[in-house]
Amino acid sequence: MNDSAEDRKQRLRQIIGGDEKRSHSKSSGHTITGNNNIVGNGNSINLHEPKIVRKVYVQTGVGTIDAAQKKQINEMFAEWARVRDLVRKTSPEYKALRSAFNRYMGVNSYHEIKQDDFDKAVTWLQRQTGIVLSMSSAKTRVPDWRKKRYASINARAKEFPGGAERYRLFAKERFGTTSLKELTDEQLDAVYHHVFGWRRQ
Repeated sequence: MNDSAEDRKQRLRQIIGGDEKRSHSKSSGHTITGNNNIVGNGNSINLHEPKIVRKVYVQTGVGTIDAAQKKQINEMFAEWARVRDLVRKTSPEYKALRSAFNRYMGVNSYHEIKQDDFDKAVTWLQRQTGIVLSMSSAKTRVPDWRKKRYASINARAKEFPGGAERYRLFAKERFGTTSLKELTDEQLDAVYHHVFGWRRQ
């Protein structure tokens, strides 16, 4: 049967209309994978799992050092790192130094240091700083080298009854003077090592 021109136009419009409907039904070409996806109106939203941030709080236990003592330890630690940096001309390895200190004190953090061990911590930090200041290059690389020696000797002497008189007597017998300022660098070092050689009864 011969179709009229109008019939052919009608069928052509139907074919074109069907292609358009099929093209609208196709996906947009995006592949959505994973969990927690929402699809609507041709748009997709990927819902990620919420990130959990855990905060660590260090609680001071009963019998541990107080805030003022923590401040003193931190200042002494910073001074040790400072002179170490000056003498060795290397950046202080704070993590390694902290680990060495904590290991000596038998704690995970200085917050856990017991009141009874505070003097032990102070003495150890003084000694570490003193070791660095005893290096041959310290006298020229640390601008306040002698001042640090005076402070260390007097701080150590205060830990012992009559400590100041003891080191002055030693200096008088060995070097003929009781004044630290009159000592040579070598003599001052000798007094320093003498004082830090004292042992508690």
